[in-house]
Amino acid sequence: MKRSTLMKLAFTLVAVFLFAGLKAQILLIYTQDQTVDMYQTVNTNFRVYVQPDNVYSPTYDATTNANINPASYWLFNAPVGLTPVTPASLATAINQNWVELTAATTGDYALTAAEQLGAAGCVDGTPTSLNVHVIAVPTAVVTTADPANRCGNSGPDAVVLTFTESVPQLYANYAFAVNELVETMDDVAGTNAVVATATHTFVDHPVATKVSAVGADGGPFTVTFNTAALNVVGGKPTRYTYTLVEPTDFAAGADGFVSSITHKSHYIGGNVKIPYTGKTTYVAIVAPIPVTGPIYHLSNTYTY
Repeated sequence: MKRSTLMKLAFTLVAVFLFAGLKAQILLIYTQDQTVDMYQTVNTNFRVYVQPDNVYSPTYDATTNANINPASYWLFNAPVGLTPVTPASLATAINQNWVELTAATTGDYALTAAEQLGAAGCVDGTPTSLNVHVIAVPTAVVTTADPANRCGNSGPDAVVLTFTESVPQLYANYAFAVNELVETMDDVAGTNAVVATATHTFVDHPVATKVSAVGADGGPFTVTFNTAALNVVGGKPTRYTYTLVEPTDFAAGADGFVSSITHKSHYIGGNVKIPYTGKTTYVAIVAPIPVTGPIYHLSNTYTY
């Protein structure tokens, strides 16, 4: 069996996982293309399945991973850095066509599997291989600096968010939201701030769809959004605050974002948001243009 036999089963793995009671959250598209590698976030568990040989398991049912010849075994080879979870050891052939591994260390690994007839019988001399890229947990920050205070109404600002993740651009898709808060103040220092527009979701890229970021393979990647028109409200200095928060369809727990790779990497362990680190806000202040009053001077007709 070649690498394609390990990959082509993936088209039906969603059904397998559903039968197993796991959450159907895989977002990557599996393919038989031998050039497609696997990306996995470090310190997460993942499974791989091998399609059984048609001669020995002619009635194999991929939707339930059933009807496998009881005499079929598989030799899996996981290099150092990929630790077996189920079974706990891959030292000998196992009587199942799948393994669960944990990605303990970042790096590139070649995982192989070979079918074997019986615990010590004939073994395929050309194992299937799968390249696994274990990558660091991504980060997301606001990289646009807060502007200097401005006088008078201003048009929208473009705000850049930067995502750092070592993946091809094809997989650089992210779920997050941005809240907007508008406040009026007595002065640009923020004295007596009063809410003009209550906090609300201004930008939303939900987990269900995500947004594609821009950048070269390997990252970093950027997503840009425009603020509202930065206008003076009520004739007072006005502060606009935009804050990175969780996507609206993943509103449990602390704020954080989700990437396509972290999403699928936590398929077994459950949905996980990546906490924000670094700069998470963009703050702009606009002040009314002062209206100069009259100049007072001593009247020419004043007497004393």
